Amino acid sequence: MILAIAPLPPLRTGIAIYSQKLYSEIGKHIPLTILANKQAGKTWKNKTKIKTIEAWNYNNPFSFLTLLAKLIKNRKKIIHLQLGYTWIKNPLITQPLTTLLLTITKLLRMKTIVTLHGIVTKETLNTYFSTGETEKTRTLTAIIHAIYTIHYKLLTSTTNIIIVHNSNIKRKLLERTRQKHEKKIVVIPHGVDTPAISKKTQTEKEKITLLFTGFIRKNKGIEELIEAINLLDKKTREKLKVTIAGSPHIGDDTNYYTKIRNMIKKYRLEKTIKLKIEFIPENELNKLLENADIITLPYKDFFYEASGVLARAMGYGKPLICTNIPKFSSELKNKVDAIIIPPGDKNSLAKAIKTLIENKELRLKLANNLRKRAKLREWGKVAQKHIKLYLSLAKL
Repeated sequence: MILAIAPLPPLRTGIAIYSQKLYSEIGKHIPLTILANKQAGKTWKNKTKIKTIEAWNYNNPFSFLTLLAKLIKNRKKIIHLQLGYTWIKNPLITQPLTTLLLTITKLLRMKTIVTLHGIVTKETLNTYFSTGETEKTRTLTAIIHAIYTIHYKLLTSTTNIIIVHNSNIKRKLLERTRQKHEKKIVVIPHGVDTPAISKKTQTEKEKITLLFTGFIRKNKGIEELIEAINLLDKKTREKLKVTIAGSPHIGDDTNYYTKIRNMIKKYRLEKTIKLKIEFIPENELNKLLENADIITLPYKDFFYEASGVLARAMGYGKPLICTNIPKFSSELKNKVDAIIIPPGDKNSLAKAIKTLIENKELRLKLANNLRKRAKLREWGKVAQKHIKLYLSLAKL
């Protein structure tokens, strides 16, 4: 009944992990065929009603032709596309290929659902380039912004339903398209894992464990985190054990990794901060999240998207420090679900860390509230919302 086009592991992207978890749940209830990237069939271990077909190569735009052939051969009444900034490696190639793909599905009389995982705005582009505003960057930003505006207008006009993960993304998408498309844009939040938390006896730990996890890149506030740790008084810092763990981001400048290593040495924080810049397997990430006492996401970007790391952290119900940026402000309330601070503010970050170290009652309050919010977004519940959409569209 349903044909999906989605990246899957071993591709190391947030959307690949998202797709695997979502379709694992959907496939328990309805038949599903997934056109996925090269090698996806080798790692897809979920059972029941799912069929996976390797249909394109992330690094090869010409593999789009293979995807089209597989699409025509396996076409169903409804097609569901998972769309990030890229599904073919280059984002400016992804856009026209997506438009062509949706045009072909329309000619084949397939009903289309697109999950739009993020929207490119001027704030997004300014964050991405982050080189200071010059005439050249202003012009480049204006051109790319215009290209994406055309892309979103074509997307909304060729699609039956667009799924976004929060109200901020929906608002920005409507600003770029037309209000007449409001009814076809549906908000379904990013799913949350129900972790199998160890039942080992909890003992009072000598130190509080603070965790940062996610892609290691410039706009994640890692420099401010290191500086905030350095700002803590010696007594507070001695109570703290910090782990910064995550994958390098494709295409980023590796000199940045040297810079943050040097910062840790400069402030003599080698005994306090453990830095792991490498791919973190799922089982290891689960252990890091389970063992953390506090999670911090001091991001500085203004990307209008959902945070997969936030979704993972919510499931574990850990006290959280994050910044007042779109991907968090649409999900959380300050001092209710998290301590929310201004982006790029090392002093506020240091104060928030110190507050949570010293205030166990506040840690428990934030953790419990975040855990309650996570219950509403478990993958099974998110999958059921998708299935209802599929059924409603099938009746049209």
